[in-house]
Amino acid sequence: MTPSAEPIEPSHRRASVARAVLDLRHERLDDPPSITELCIAVAAKERTLHLSCVEAFGRPPAALLAELRLHAARRALSRPGQQTSVTAVAALYGFTHFGRFAEIYRRQFAELPSATLSRARGA
Repeated sequence: MTPSAEPIEPSHRRASVARAVLDLRHERLDDPPSITELCIAVAAKERTLHLSCVEAFGRPPAALLAELRLHAARRALSRPGQQTSVTAVAALYGFTHFGRFAEIYRRQFAELPSATLSRARGA
């Protein structure tokens, strides 16, 4: 394995990137950004973003974004419209394998997404 020639940003820079990620995370709860959008928004290269997230949050940015999308899906299922379905919500937030979405959702929230939707509808 060849080490990267890209210089590692100083820790104070990575800390400021982590703070910017946290701010953006709160601003875009229902519209989680992609990794590319995140890099642009916090003005950091992908490697710096990765190191910043691992140091500050204990997980890489992809895991943080998946968590954001999962929580956004839960909010959408908790406040359903007339035509809201689990499949539509999962697809809206980028979950393309619906069985896997249901399993991840169940592990995170201790219930299936359909149960969240049913409860929100008062059924």
